[in-house]
Amino acid sequence: FKTRDANGNGNPNDELPYSDRESGRSIHTATYGAFGIGNLGYNNFGNYIDLDDNGKVRLFPITENYRQQLEWIAGLYAKGLLDPEMYTQGIPEFTAKGDQDLIGAFFLNNNPEVIGAKNAEYFVPVPPPAGKSGKGVFNNLQLTYGLGAFAITNKNKYPAETLRWIDYYYGDEGARLIWLGQEGVTYTTKSDGTYAVTELITRNPNGLNMPQSMGQYAIGFAGGGAPTYTTEVLERARLPQVLFEAYDLVQPYVSVKAIPILTFTVTEQDELNPLISDIITYIRESQVQFVTGRLPLSQWDTYVRNIKSMGADRYVALYQASYDRWAKN
Repeated sequence: FKTRDANGNGNPNDELPYSDRESGRSIHTATYGAFGIGNLGYNNFGNYIDLDDNGKVRLFPITENYRQQLEWIAGLYAKGLLDPEMYTQGIPEFTAKGDQDLIGAFFLNNNPEVIGAKNAEYFVPVPPPAGKSGKGVFNNLQLTYGLGAFAITNKNKYPAETLRWIDYYYGDEGARLIWLGQEGVTYTTKSDGTYAVTELITRNPNGLNMPQSMGQYAIGFAGGGAPTYTTEVLERARLPQVLFEAYDLVQPYVSVKAIPILTFTVTEQDELNPLISDIITYIRESQVQFVTGRLPLSQWDTYVRNIKSMGADRYVALYQASYDRWAKN
C-alpha cells in the first residue's frame, strides 16, 4: 500500500498505511489483546489496569507485554507505516485524508464513516491480529451501561419535573428521539416494527454522511453526553451494516472480563486523584515518545522506575481495594 501508489493518483509517496485521530491510541487499544494485556476491557483502558495471571490488579504499562507492544508499534512507525500526525490530528484532518483516499487502514469500534463518506464503502472489517500465541484476541469492548449521564444542581426549582423529562429518554419513545430523530422526517416505522432512516439521512442533499446529517436532528449524534437507552432494533436502524458485519467477525475472538467502572470512597478518591494526574500523564506522554523514537526503548527500565516512584504501588492498591469490593458483591 505504501510504495505502489494504491490510490492511483500518480504519487507513490502520499499513502498512509495506517492513520488515526485525536490521541492516536486506537492502534494501542485495538491490539492489547494480541499482547496479553487489557483483559478488563475498554472501561479500564483509560486507567491502565487489568488482571494478572493470579487474578490480581496490575498496572499493565509497566509489564513486559506492554513493552513488546510498544516495540512492535515503534517498528511500524520507523518503517513509515503509520501516519506521523496520528497522535496530534483531529477528526476533521483525519476525515480529509480519508476523502483524499490516502488511508489504507484505521481502527474505530463504532462508526467507520468517520473516514469520510466519499470512500467509506471501500473499507471492510478484519479480524484482530494474532499475537505470539497465534490466536487473535479482541478485548476492546465497553460495558452496555455507563455512569454519570445526568445530574441536577440544588438550584433546580423543579426536580420532579426534570426527572420526568430525563426519564422520558429511558423509554422507547424518548430513545427513538435521541437516536433516530423525528418520525416521518429522519426515520419511518416499518410494518414489522423495525425502523428505517430516510433518504434525507442516507442521501443527504448537502453531501453530509449519515452521522453528520443525523446529528442535526438526533441528540445522540450531536456531540457531548446525554442520558440514553438503546436496543438492537435502534442500533440496526441508525448504524451502518458494516458495523454488524464487524461485530459478527470479532465474536470468536472476544476474551474480556467485563466489570463496571470501579468506584472509590471519598478518602480513596482524594488520594487517587494526584496519582492519576502524575502516572497517567507520564504513561501517555511516554507512549508517544517511545513510538516516535524520541525516547529509545533502551530507557524502558528508567521509565518503569519513574512510574513506581510516582506511587504506582499505592495506585494499584487502591484499585485492588475497589475491585475486591465489587467482586464480593
